[in-house]
Amino acid sequence: MSKPPKSDLSFSDVPLDDRAVIRLALQGLMEKQPPFALNKMMEEWEDEPEFLTRMLGIFIRDTQIDIDTIALEFAAFDHEKMARTAHRLKGAAAALGADAIREQAALLESMGRKGELKDADACIGKLRTEFERFVDCLSGIPLSQGTT
Repeated sequence: MSKPPKSDLSFSDVPLDDRAVIRLALQGLMEKQPPFALNKMMEEWEDEPEFLTRMLGIFIRDTQIDIDTIALEFAAFDHEKMARTAHRLKGAAAALGADAIREQAALLESMGRKGELKDADACIGKLRTEFERFVDCLSGIPLSQGTT
């Protein structure tokens, strides 16, 4: 039996390298209007989509840790540590253009610096919600959490 002519090959028969898969996934994400500045990041890291997905994976890993840490620091009434952790999270979120996460982290940082924690529990809840939105938006993107 002979090989079918090339014109009989479908797109699904063509193997894609990791870079192409990542680009296609990120382009699909752009259509969903993600809750962060993906368009800016894609322009900046156009030639290195693997690096972009690695950064997003590390952000997800570290943000989950920071949110849990902020909640523990709040529960322990350690407002100074809570402010420092929220400050770190605020900076990381700003770097990715994750404005909703950055805004909640900024509020928590301010509450911690002032020692006024009465609204912190609600703010932590909003932070978790915004983070879940961020993570949900990235489902289907091959993310690597790598090492820092």
